[in-house]
Amino acid sequence: GPLGSAPFIMPIASKYKDLGTILEGKIEAGSIKKNSNVLVMPINQTLEVTAIYDEADEEISSSICGDQVRLRVRGDDSDVQTGYVLTSTKNPVHATTRFIAQIAILELPSILTTGYSCVMHIHTAVEEVSFAKLLHKLDKTNRKSKKPPMFATKGMKIIAELETQTPVCMERFEDYQYMGRFTLRDQGTTVAVGKVVKILD
Repeated sequence: GPLGSAPFIMPIASKYKDLGTILEGKIEAGSIKKNSNVLVMPINQTLEVTAIYDEADEEISSSICGDQVRLRVRGDDSDVQTGYVLTSTKNPVHATTRFIAQIAILELPSILTTGYSCVMHIHTAVEEVSFAKLLHKLDKTNRKSKKPPMFATKGMKIIAELETQTPVCMERFEDYQYMGRFTLRDQGTTVAVGKVVKILD
């Protein structure tokens, strides 16, 4: 399918030392070959993949979209962490602090207004996020209100602009579903689910 020929994307699910550094995750798009270079986003760090292991712990020469793999890497990996994304050096995944999303509110202790902040879980990343602007309310047929809502409550669907403190890797939901789908949690409760509509910077 198109995701197989797409640029390489692998969110990092874990990082550990085992005769060097191992990065583990599921390939969400594209493919990877042994001895190729990858970019770690959002920190723009290049690493070399020196070995690829499949789920049975066998060493393989390449791997494709859908595979769960462990990659042995070489290079400066001191700042690399879970939630960062390994990606193609030529066509990297997006990283941003501002984006527009469609959000369905499931559960809220009170009302949601501009400035509300909570924790976003997107692929393997966990980041604090705040609502910069409420842009539209959606009706049952997903038509947008002309005027922005003053607030949002449980059961509403809205379009909002969100902000994070540090850049987070993501893609538009329509381009790569897994990279554009997220949940919002507040004090252990899932308050909303969302999808990235537009990346702003």
